[in-house]
Amino acid sequence: MSKFIWNKALAPLMLVLALCSTMVMGADAAAGDAVSAFWQNPAVWVAILAVGGAAIGAAFYFIKQVQWLKNLIENNQAARDAVEAIHAGVVDTYESYVKARKDASADGVLTEEEKKYARELAINKAMAVAKGPGLVFLKEAGAPLLNSLVQQVVNKLKKDPGVVVNAATETPAATPAQ
Repeated sequence: MSKFIWNKALAPLMLVLALCSTMVMGADAAAGDAVSAFWQNPAVWVAILAVGGAAIGAAFYFIKQVQWLKNLIENNQAARDAVEAIHAGVVDTYESYVKARKDASADGVLTEEEKKYARELAINKAMAVAKGPGLVFLKEAGAPLLNSLVQQVVNKLKKDPGVVVNAATETPAATPAQ
């Protein structure tokens, strides 16, 4: 984390330092009578180099931020793909396993073991459905995150069964007509 803060603070800090040194050194150099004396003063060139270096540093900083933003967008696409696969896995698990178990039980409620098995089944079906970056995301996510995603999708489907969960905004998006 400290490396991230240092990288974010380095370019603006260099720019402020360069501007301050330009004002101080430029004021001393500008005190002479002739314009040519101004440009012959080494302090002016040091200040120009400092400002140029700070500008180059700021440019690299912003280029790095654009790359970071691009990576963030790509990762969000992978997360969206993963949540869509989880949604498909939950719906398939409900239709093939949960509905039958609820009908078979006297009170219509799953036991904790059945819920755990249904969660595992939904994750396995999501892994089978997912492709590309979504599959990579699911493989790297780990059990706690996958269980949480399954639970979030289940909760949203319980509130409104006719929705598809949208991972980017966490708001439901209407399903297409079937």
